[in-house]
Amino acid sequence: RLKYPPVREEVLVQIARAVDGRQTTDARDEAQRLYFEAIDIAEAERHDELAAQIWSRLVLLATHMDAGTDQAHAWWRRNEAAVRRIGNSNSDRARLHYMLGGIYYRESKYAEAEREAIQSIAAISRAPWQALPRTLRKIHSILHIAYAKVRVRNHERSGKGNSKER
Repeated sequence: RLKYPPVREEVLVQIARAVDGRQTTDARDEAQRLYFEAIDIAEAERHDELAAQIWSRLVLLATHMDAGTDQAHAWWRRNEAAVRRIGNSNSDRARLHYMLGGIYYRESKYAEAEREAIQSIAAISRAPWQALPRTLRKIHSILHIAYAKVRVRNHERSGKGNSKER
């Protein structure tokens, strides 16, 4: 058993990530147990950066695996608090908006999901491109495409679009 808490928390998170990738009920339960063990250590050690990462993973687990979204909303709020403790960077804000949009999408609240996607794009656009992890750069690209489609759709609905224009 690892005695040094920071190393133990990191190991628990890595194991939990491997387990939650299986996306079965049993794997989810095990991953959740490991994440909570790691977050207890992270918060006790004031390792807020890792706590934010763990809450983020828990939000995704709840969003993808739960029938409802109450748990996802509760854990999203904990994730938001952890992000504020570590400085509230634009890339972290973008990730929060992206996740909240995913929760709203699951709830069929499409206008709210769209609003969160737009806020995610705005936040990520303010972050230095080089500082963004690879996943966020992909999300950034996808969201820009989605936002462009929304703008075109809204333009066409308003009657300002001309179908003969190219």
